[in-house]
Amino acid sequence: MKYIAVIDVGKTNVKVALVNLELFEEQQIVSMPNISVSSGQLLTFNTRQIWKFICHSLRELRSNFLIEGISITTHGAAAVLVMQDGTYLEPLDYEDPTINSIADEYSKIRPNFEETGSPHLANGLNIGSQLYLQFKKDPTIREKLKHVVTYPQFWGWKLTGKFATDFTSLGCHTDLWSPKNGDFSNLLSTLKIEGKIPFPKKPNELLGTVNAPITANGDMPSILVSVGIHDSNASLVPHLLSQTSPFSVISTGTWVVVLSVGGKKIQLDPTKDTLLNVNLFGKETPSARFMGGREFEIEAGFGKPSQKDFEKMIEDDLILLPSIINDVGPFQKCEPQWYPYVPEKNSGLRNLVTSYYLALMTCECLKQIGHKGKIILEGPFTKNLYFMNMLSVITKTKILVSKSTTGTTIGASMLFLDRSYKTNINYEILEHNDTKLLDFGKRWQKKISLHAKRYVKN
Repeated sequence: MKYIAVIDVGKTNVKVALVNLELFEEQQIVSMPNISVSSGQLLTFNTRQIWKFICHSLRELRSNFLIEGISITTHGAAAVLVMQDGTYLEPLDYEDPTINSIADEYSKIRPNFEETGSPHLANGLNIGSQLYLQFKKDPTIREKLKHVVTYPQFWGWKLTGKFATDFTSLGCHTDLWSPKNGDFSNLLSTLKIEGKIPFPKKPNELLGTVNAPITANGDMPSILVSVGIHDSNASLVPHLLSQTSPFSVISTGTWVVVLSVGGKKIQLDPTKDTLLNVNLFGKETPSARFMGGREFEIEAGFGKPSQKDFEKMIEDDLILLPSIINDVGPFQKCEPQWYPYVPEKNSGLRNLVTSYYLALMTCECLKQIGHKGKIILEGPFTKNLYFMNMLSVITKTKILVSKSTTGTTIGASMLFLDRSYKTNINYEILEHNDTKLLDFGKRWQKKISLHAKRYVKN
């Protein structure tokens, strides 16, 4: 196969990309914002608008390229309840704080961390909590329910009419899967939905062929559709096929997700947003994350840093303490704090310190999952030199920078490759040494330790 269309439904943006699988390059990308809507009392994703965009984009790509396969990747923490009559409930937006209203009730029935490798997360980040709320609001749903499908496979169903789930999506803090046992958790029995979730397939299995009326003349004949994959795990795929362990991959976007392959054996701490993911090959993959992309949007501004800003930061010992979004990540419940003062909005100084803050937070995530070996960076943060410089300095490691605009897209397209395929991914190698920056980073680490202890006490 040469041309693969990749549907990438991210939390912030929805993209459809045309990937040349011979060159591992995106030839064309179209995108739209992913904006949630209010459905009754809850926020939901607007799947009908997304579907229109997907169909339009596939038609456009089809008119210029011979698409041979479609691969799907999406953010986690989303599932769709499909009814016996073919209708479905719009998936809940996991950021809706309303879901917290049942948090105490849900905590009493959810499986423990040892079984699922999944911590109890805020809002609706555990799919189990979403299902609990939906069944509580309308108990009749269970009688009408045909299947609960994870988000990549919802779009696969729309394209092919076939139902499935995949273990990377079920293994992404859903509470529904036990990575160690390779089977569903006991939550299905508790929620009384045994048999309603299709047993997961491998992401690179074939789901079927397109039978949806996408093109003007009807369908897209003979176009194969893969089962699909969770987006952070899609980012991991190129490196699983090109690197020898140990290594860690830092996938950046709305979330900064850090995944360790072959790292140190370590006891994960569920209070620090660490969890067990399941990768393309079905292997347990320790991971940690925080909402780095969202934090950058909130705090950094649009100023362009200068050498003068760097010198002022060092002279004033200006730091940003976590966490800007403090219901996730390694320092939950810690209130963000600029110290000793707040720099002007949209100043280069503010952008610089925020970038360093994100790198130091990423370093904390690496520690939490027992990182060892190479560090591979992909996604939008590969454009942030300040982030990369600090990460290289504080970890004392070369950073392998993926040249792909979106490693997620390339990784998803590679589901059509044979598992034994070994590819050579081109990386830019960044290594930065700066004594002043290293000293600054070490001071930040000491200050954050004291900062966090204050909140732990309280």
